[in-house]
Amino acid sequence: MIFTFRSGGQTGVDRGLFDAFLDYVKNNKNIKNINREESLLIVELKNGNKPPASEYKERTEWNVRDAEATLIILPSSTYDPKLGGTGFTIKMAEKYGKILQQIYLDHNTVDNIKQLLAWIKNNKIGQLNIAGPRESKFPGIQESTYKLMYSLLERMENNQLIND
Repeated sequence: MIFTFRSGGQTGVDRGLFDAFLDYVKNNKNIKNINREESLLIVELKNGNKPPASEYKERTEWNVRDAEATLIILPSSTYDPKLGGTGFTIKMAEKYGKILQQIYLDHNTVDNIKQLLAWIKNNKIGQLNIAGPRESKFPGIQESTYKLMYSLLERMENNQLIND
């Protein structure tokens, strides 16, 4: 199965995903089907070539629209997910009738990964948009997201969700 991740590219959750993806691909030569165009886009974003700020809402809407589901990664269960860009992402998921899941980084990582794997399998998700707060709002969220997503990628491969 080919699995696609989508995200906007801002610092924080988005970059944590991109960094985990790039490192995972680099460290795992047995992944066969990597979309080189998307990998190049990720590398460009990693190098700081971001789309203009005026495209932010359109990019967010398109990522939600074009994915089968959206995962919101939040720093804690006390964080209000309706704030800022995360709130806009939730509104777009509701607008397009997309499956939406929230994960809290202050919860047990193993439990979060088990929950995500079950959610992905049960909903037969092949294209997942991932969103959450920026690094400037929650210092450390990028690294925490990286660790969660790298572990998730390992488990997805072990469960044959991302490798042919």
